[in-house]
Amino acid sequence: MATPGRRKAHRAPRKRPARVASLSSLTPRRTPLALAALVLAGVATVGASAPQVLTTAAVGTAAAPSATEQTLASAPSLEQHIAERREVAVSRSSERQALPSARAALVAGIAEATAEPEEEDEATEGSDPSEPSTSVSGKPCASGSSVESGLSTNAVKVHRAVCAQFPSITSYGGVRSGDGGEHGSGRALDIMVSGAVGDQVADYVRANASRLGVTEVLWAQKIWTTQRASEGWRSMEDRGSSTANHYDHVHVTVG
Repeated sequence: MATPGRRKAHRAPRKRPARVASLSSLTPRRTPLALAALVLAGVATVGASAPQVLTTAAVGTAAAPSATEQTLASAPSLEQHIAERREVAVSRSSERQALPSARAALVAGIAEATAEPEEEDEATEGSDPSEPSTSVSGKPCASGSSVESGLSTNAVKVHRAVCAQFPSITSYGGVRSGDGGEHGSGRALDIMVSGAVGDQVADYVRANASRLGVTEVLWAQKIWTTQRASEGWRSMEDRGSSTANHYDHVHVTVG
């Protein structure tokens, strides 16, 4: 309620500041055609710069191969791998084939080193005929081996060696039944011979006594034994006959 006696003061209208010009008035208006031109220009700029980037990347890739490409390039080809495997297989096969030959050569060498000397069938050429031969043959006697029946191994050796060395001798005496000595046990051999040939036979048996297992030789009323070999021939007592005194045969006793 208005107070009596007072009048309402008159208010003067406030002055409004001048409005700033709107953006539309400051920024020039662009028509749709202008905006389309700007978009096309941007696309052209990007398109012009993209090939350069791609080209640079492509050049870099061609200049510097990747680690995978280097590994593949250095790896052997399938043909090379097959050739290498074939060479390895051939080498192993050759080694396996060489083993039996090397083993056989080793066995042959051992056998040759441990084998006993082969018995010679004939006297050495150019040897002095006055010296007893040291060749010993183990072949069966060409004139027959019936006398070997019942003889010991060493007695058989004596028979075959003398038969090969003196092929003209064809008569021998072996086992005698009822004999209580060496002839009864098969450890003695009588070589029926006389004269100079008998001397040669007796010397031959003595020279090869160790190889033939000879322990005693009786000839022309003389005796020779391995136990007293250093004494040579020793004289024997007269037994009354040429046969008892061993003038018609060489008696050989073996161990």
